[in-house]
Amino acid sequence: MSAYRARMSTTQMPKVLRIASGISALLALLLSVTFIWLVPWKSQGINIASLMIAFAYALSALSLWRGSRFGVLLTTYLSMLLLLCCFVVVAALVSSAFYLQGIYGDFGYGAAIVAFMVSLIIFQLLGLIPLLQLCLLRTQAVRSHFGLKIPIKRLGIGLISVLIVCLLAVVYGTHLNRDVQLSYRLRTLCGKALYASLVHDEPVDIRALKYADISSHAFVVSVWQHGKLLARHVETKKSFYEMMRAIQNKLYAGVPALDVERPFTLKMDRIGQTKAVWFATTPLLSLSVRPGIDALLSEQRMLLPDDMLKAGVFGSAPLIPKIREVRLGINRQWVYEQLGTSQEHPLLRAAVESFLFAQGRTRGVYRGNTKGPVSGKENLRKAAIAGGDFMLRQLRLDGRFNYVYLPMKDQAHQGAVYSVPRHAGSAYSLAQLWGQTKLQRFRVGAQRAMFWLSKHVRRRCGSPQAACVVFQGEVTLGSSALSAIAGLEYQRKTSDTRFAEQNRALLNFLLAMQQDNGDFFHGYDPHRKQIDRQSKKMFYSEEAALALVLGYKVFGDKLFLSAAEKALDFLTTEKYSFFLGWFVYGADHWTCIAAEEAYPALQEQHYLDFCEGYADFLSRLQYAKQGWDNRDFYGHYGVGALMVPQAGAAAGFTEAMVSTYLLGRYHGRVNEEVEKQVQAATDALIREQVRADNSYLFQNPEAARGGFRRSLVEPEMRIDFTQHATSALLRASLMHEGKEG
Repeated sequence: MSAYRARMSTTQMPKVLRIASGISALLALLLSVTFIWLVPWKSQGINIASLMIAFAYALSALSLWRGSRFGVLLTTYLSMLLLLCCFVVVAALVSSAFYLQGIYGDFGYGAAIVAFMVSLIIFQLLGLIPLLQLCLLRTQAVRSHFGLKIPIKRLGIGLISVLIVCLLAVVYGTHLNRDVQLSYRLRTLCGKALYASLVHDEPVDIRALKYADISSHAFVVSVWQHGKLLARHVETKKSFYEMMRAIQNKLYAGVPALDVERPFTLKMDRIGQTKAVWFATTPLLSLSVRPGIDALLSEQRMLLPDDMLKAGVFGSAPLIPKIREVRLGINRQWVYEQLGTSQEHPLLRAAVESFLFAQGRTRGVYRGNTKGPVSGKENLRKAAIAGGDFMLRQLRLDGRFNYVYLPMKDQAHQGAVYSVPRHAGSAYSLAQLWGQTKLQRFRVGAQRAMFWLSKHVRRRCGSPQAACVVFQGEVTLGSSALSAIAGLEYQRKTSDTRFAEQNRALLNFLLAMQQDNGDFFHGYDPHRKQIDRQSKKMFYSEEAALALVLGYKVFGDKLFLSAAEKALDFLTTEKYSFFLGWFVYGADHWTCIAAEEAYPALQEQHYLDFCEGYADFLSRLQYAKQGWDNRDFYGHYGVGALMVPQAGAAAGFTEAMVSTYLLGRYHGRVNEEVEKQVQAATDALIREQVRADNSYLFQNPEAARGGFRRSLVEPEMRIDFTQHATSALLRASLMHEGKEG
């Protein structure tokens, strides 16, 4: 009888076995997808072992479906194995979290939080699901002889159905229909007609609007000049043609503060479908408004996307404490103050179609930005030059850069604490520009920045032959390494040797800071003349590796090459010897630049393998063209649709991706996927660079031109954003020519 039950037919099989079979199939699928596509193949043994477990689960699913006793035993043992793996992996992730937090300060704190979040996902995947399966099999073992009475399958289907209904309700409640957009012809007609009314030119016939199928809740026209809102006219509850006629008449009456002899912008916003904002009185208001796209309305007033962008109220809360680069949210208090209502009153969210008319042309506007040029060799070069010119405008007479420029207020400042590494990085970028363009202003700018750095170089740091950068009594490896990079790049591009002795002394300091395993100590106490063996910061070791490579290329000293090889060997292997490091990559931007610069002196294949693995890892964070309502995310790097991606990520990653592509080409391996990755990222950078047509909200558009904002909804412009973007664009142009000389 027991043998008969072990071989029950499909029609007689208990329901529990079917559910357990489905869970096994689901686990097989999840494990396969995770370890084939999501987890990088850095530790191939782990990936292969996991795929073997996935195969075993697929076999158990088939056996359970057939009612086999072997399937029950196999699934039981597999579930126990996964529970054991769950405890091991979660413990390892927690230890990685503490390791990262202890090593990398604030960035490590953020990485630690990510590790904890991943551990929660792992706990559900490897813990709760196998535990559920064990419970089901135990129930089957006890009740199989008597028949199963608990309708688990129906209950599961019911719960899933309820969840799907709730999800659809949320989507319906929050989704706004994007009404049919006006054609380019109708947009141009509107722009020309309103412009003619404003400057009292010959009237433009707009009767064509009578026959256009255009529905609008309201039509808003704003007049902007040098970042100032000079006039705004709103018309509602009429046909689109009637609203246009009414606004024409208002504009004809004039805008007293407008100087028609100077450039100005007519901005038009067509307000479409509106819906109530759910949870408007809670922090979830931030998740109910698409930054820079949706308008907010109360009974009395309206806030257009431009108003919120101008005020800089997006990105008000860090998602990870202490890391301002990962922010979302909106300043709720400001919103309610501007709308003249209290938090007890409902708000409406509205779909907006925006376009502007300036210099005789109509352009669509999305998140405050207009359609930019596409990347190509010439456009890349032009954009890089524009970025360099922005940096030169931030270069002060004393040789320091304005660290932050606020375009909405036309204010620049050097930051609370001046950053020597970012100063050196900007000097490095200017030297690159001189080498590629031979425009004298970039050489002069790089030289001025280098003279300021040289004032802070102290000799005899640890030894008579070594020198380090001392700023405000502090010495860090990063300041000295990046100062050496800037000086060496300036020296090799200009053949000016006035900083040669200083550059060599800085390299000697890096040699003194290198550890036996190839890594570096990151801190030095200039007063006690002792190495700080505890301090650890992101980027420092990678920057030191690049400095040593450039030192070899400039001076030809093999001592620097040997140290660079040790550093690169560490950075591409032992750096990731902790558990989480088997599956992810970190701050490897400078590593891949150093590996590319080291060729052909160092032709290690594993450098290329490492950088191509890094590129593959980053490609999973890059937004694709399809599947995103946020079409301007394409080419950027980020996670999810809630946070608008920042230019700094695309800029820094792209520098490394260009080096990866070039390194592959040197090895005779052209990586088309990396090439596409670079193309998408440079497209994103070029279209978001400040130009005349997308700076209508800025108080001084000329001063901001060529720079890069933190993101389209956070207008702060930092010198390092533009420095990395400029270098990325310049280096990308080399992909058409070969390696930079």
